[in-house]
Amino acid sequence: MTTKVFPTPSYSIDLPEGIESELDETVSSFWLSGNDVLLQLSSYVRTDGTQVGANQRLNERLSKSELTAVRDRALRCESCPDFACNGGLDREGIEWIYCYAVWSDLAVFATISGTVASLANESALWAFEAVGSLSLSRTTS
Repeated sequence: MTTKVFPTPSYSIDLPEGIESELDETVSSFWLSGNDVLLQLSSYVRTDGTQVGANQRLNERLSKSELTAVRDRALRCESCPDFACNGGLDREGIEWIYCYAVWSDLAVFATISGTVASLANESALWAFEAVGSLSLSRTTS
């Protein structure tokens, strides 16, 4: 069973009951006790200028990282018109999956991280399903 969570007034995400969280001014972190998979979200509301697309944001983020074995992820977000997602490994063997969901006035950056084994395990599905559930909760402009 899931519950709708509003990390900011601009968007919502569906998370499993019993999720633990830490919310601060810029980043919302979610995890399940006993599971090393972490979901982190941050967002930006555009008030002027041209919106930067998901692929450009993702490419810029990846160019700043030192990830290896970077590959596309088959993750989708049905409610988002512009979505991009890739993942790779850091030096310690932790997999980082970066996703950008972009609407006309809102960009959400989601990061899913954990060991390769934990992310391949069914117990990590909650994080992928949560990202897929991202949706606007109000008009941002």
